[in-house]
Parts: sequence; C-alpha cells; structure tokens
Amino acid sequence: MVTKAKAALLLAFERYRDRSVSSGSSDSSAISLVEAQKVAYFLQLAGGKTTWTFTPSHFGPYASTIDQFISSVEGHFLHGFGDGSSGSKATLTLEESALQEAREVLGGDEAFRRTLERFEAIVDGFEFPYGIELLSTVHYVVSHAPSTPSLDEVVAAIGRWSERKGRLFKPRQAQTAYRHLQQVQLVDTTVTM
Repeated sequence: MVTKAKAALLLAFERYRDRSVSSGSSDSSAISLVEAQKVAYFLQLAGGKTTWTFTPSHFGPYASTIDQFISSVEGHFLHGFGDGSSGSKATLTLEESALQEAREVLGGDEAFRRTLERFEAIVDGFEFPYGIELLSTVHYVVSHAPSTPSLDEVVAAIGRWSERKGRLFKPRQAQTAYRHLQQVQLVDTTVTM
C-alpha cells in the first residue's frame, strides 16, 4: 500500500526524472541513488512532511533513512536498489503502477501540490547528478554556517567537505547555485554574491 509519505517521495522522484528528461539533462527513465537522496533533501525543504536528518557525506547531504525507505519499497514501487550493495552506483526505476497509486493517494491534496511546485522551483535547472549535488552541497554549507557566509567562505567550506568536492565545484558554479537558492528564498536574499 502506498502511504502519503511514500506517495510524496515517489511523485517527487517522478517529477525530478521527468524534468531531467524533458530538459535534455538525461535520456534515462532511471535516477541514481545519489539523485534520490537529493530529491528527498529538497522535498523536505520544500515543505514535505518529513523529518529526515541529513549529514555531510561523499556526494552531499545524506540520510540513511532514505536508503532504508528505498530498500523497503524495492521490488514493489521501484527497482534497482537490490540488496543495497551497489551503493551510490544504484539506479532506480519507478513502477508505473505505484506512481498511479501515489497520484490517487495525493491527487486532491492541495498542500502536497504546493509542496511539489515549490520542489520544482528549487531544483529548476539542476535536474542532473552534478547539478543537484552542487545545489544541495551549497545549501547545506550555507544553512549550517554560524552566520551568512561569503562566496569565498562557501567555496572554502566545500573544499573542506572533501577533496573531491573542492576539485569538482568551482567558485563560479557555487555562485550560480547560491544565487539560485536566493531566488527560491532558501538562503539569505540580502547577501550579494
């Protein structure tokens, strides 16, 4: 049975996947486990009724409870996680019958519709593995800083997060992500980057 919480996450996965394909960022009907983690992260920030606790991990904010959720619905609502041994390399394919049931569960839920619209605005333009990792990393760094950081402080924090992130995410990209987060009002909008 698809509960409201499961339905919300499944529909967010679907929306992210569809936007990624329609933008040309992906030609696959699957999303990676890394992307699934970030979808859950931003769904919660968009107003999803969840209380997942995210911590810094290799690919950005991570909640073990998301993997547990995915494991619990593997083979019923989605496929690709298996026994979890493929880790971040797992790609998830959504079951159409589960998505249809999720649409029925949340079809008339106005609060969820607004949450999903907010989620779309947050991830707009970042619907690909690199983009959503960048966006979630910048948000996590900024939201966990003791005060609103400058761009240099954001870039330095990303470099401290991991050597990989320091190499991967350049200052200009961090600035683009930060400005987008300002536009969707997830970070302080008074700071000039």
